[in-house]
Amino acid sequence: MTSTVVNKVVDPLVDCGRLLLIDRDPITEFGNEDELITRARNNVQFLFNKVWELDKKRVEDSIVAVLPKPSFKLPREKPIPEKRAATRWEEYAKLKGIAPRKHRNKKVYDEESGEWKPRYGYRSKDNTKEWCIEVPENRGEDADMFAEKREAKKERVAKNETQRLKNMARNLQASCYALFATFLIIFTKNKKKAAIPPEDIARVGLAKEADERTKHDIRVTVDRTRASTASLGKFQKKIHGEKENVKTGKKRQFAPNIQPVSGEKEQAKEVLKHLLTKKPRLLDHTMTTVAAGPAEKEEAPLDASRRKKGGERIRQKNSIHKASYFKNAVKGKNAPQKGNKKGGKGKGRRE
Repeated sequence: MTSTVVNKVVDPLVDCGRLLLIDRDPITEFGNEDELITRARNNVQFLFNKVWELDKKRVEDSIVAVLPKPSFKLPREKPIPEKRAATRWEEYAKLKGIAPRKHRNKKVYDEESGEWKPRYGYRSKDNTKEWCIEVPENRGEDADMFAEKREAKKERVAKNETQRLKNMARNLQASCYALFATFLIIFTKNKKKAAIPPEDIARVGLAKEADERTKHDIRVTVDRTRASTASLGKFQKKIHGEKENVKTGKKRQFAPNIQPVSGEKEQAKEVLKHLLTKKPRLLDHTMTTVAAGPAEKEEAPLDASRRKKGGERIRQKNSIHKASYFKNAVKGKNAPQKGNKKGGKGKGRRE
């Protein structure tokens, strides 16, 4: 019989809360399967020896050990979600010891009508519609119990709505404070580093300082405030002498896709007339430049060998030839051909 006492060279790391044991004994270089099985059995025995040293209690017909809180932290990708904060009703119920209601059916049986009606909501069982209500002994004969029940129900509905709004405000308080602080940091302290330029702060609903506001900023703010109603300012009353909106929001009007042929014909005539009567400016400018001759370009100062004695500039032969050619072209004359030159060698020359 195998002994339950296990001796370890190095004390292992034991976490009874997670039933975890980390063996830190050295491993032999050449271990076989039997050695691994023996090692696993000893580790399990060592772990359960530690478990049975804990406090014990009886559950029905069994004796169990009470495990402590885990001490070894398992790796986790994301942090454990925080517990939701209790509402005012949950805190009150815990203080007074009020247990939550069991699951109830949405419909309840009405003995008077003999039908199943919704417990709450539309066409629910309403005790204010009873045809007979008993008057207590401490009330007078002129007491209207029907009116009192109706008023009591209105008060309960108003109280529930108030509590709902208070809970909503409590839940949104922290987020609203954080959002307000963010806007203050961005648009007041760090205007130079803000994502929105300082001159556009009034457009997003945040007011500038009094000494930085311009007439245009005030006008834009007034117009945006006027257009913030349900009708977008259409039925908003105007003050005597007030100007129109800066941006009226008028849309471009395009011609319809389907229209009579006569209108399209007239439109085409107008376009053609405009094209025929309009003179091409580029052609007129070109002909004027040709008639005036080529413009002289500014050149670098010539040396003394390329100037006349009087200091005038020497005109090259090719520039004289180009000027005469363009003048003849403007007047309608043809430039002299190469074959008509005198003294040239051609086929019809006589010896």
